[in-house]
Amino acid sequence: MKSFFYQNGYQDAQDELPINSDNPHYIEGYADFQEGKSERYESIPKVSDPVQLSLFDFDVIESETYEIFLDMDGVIVDLALELQTQMNKILSTSNKYSKKFWKKHPDFQLNTIDTSYLKEIFIAKDLGIPLAKSQKDIRRLTYKPLAKNLNLWAKLPIYKGASDFVKYLLSQWKVTILSAPIDTESIKGKELWLDINFPELENRLFESEKFIYAHPRGILIDDRPKNIALWQEHGGIAILHDGDFSRTIEQLNNIINKK
Repeated sequence: MKSFFYQNGYQDAQDELPINSDNPHYIEGYADFQEGKSERYESIPKVSDPVQLSLFDFDVIESETYEIFLDMDGVIVDLALELQTQMNKILSTSNKYSKKFWKKHPDFQLNTIDTSYLKEIFIAKDLGIPLAKSQKDIRRLTYKPLAKNLNLWAKLPIYKGASDFVKYLLSQWKVTILSAPIDTESIKGKELWLDINFPELENRLFESEKFIYAHPRGILIDDRPKNIALWQEHGGIAILHDGDFSRTIEQLNNIINKK
């Protein structure tokens, strides 16, 4: 999988994005672009070409069994609701973050911040839609209460209907949790959350670059367009979850019945 990391690092540097992985192959790709070295990048077969999939060490499942890779935040965990609470708490009290924010955005309406507003900011970022300056600052602020906060991650609210949804998935397929962490404390908190809410979900992966687990019979259920696009680009099947469990199940069954 090292070519995946290298290519991702090279492309992030190409897109002028900040370094977002400590993987050595990612760092190498990032550095090669900055140094004007393109030979290795150009020699890598593009993974969108199915003929070249074997070159990237995919563990292809040959049987008819599908594997579901299930995201947590935004799918079964209501992170946006907690962020709404945290953002209102930060911006309605006197602290270094609120002082800086209100100095820059004195006309911002605090009641603007709800779960829909926060989801739109992150999805817009994934889709390359320009954000207003206030939206960019709110997005940066959302990471403040999440960092090094095991207790917060362990006590996040569960979405209504998530229990029945997970129960249905487990009755039909192998289900693996695939969730992006922001630090080691978030991983510990997510593990505790799963132990409390879904101890039966024993297969757990915590990885920001989810696409490295994509394979032709692996189905990712995720709420982030960027994750969906990368998963599909790397040979997997993906469903963009919009909050409606019934619709996601319908899409899942349609995909499998057509195969």
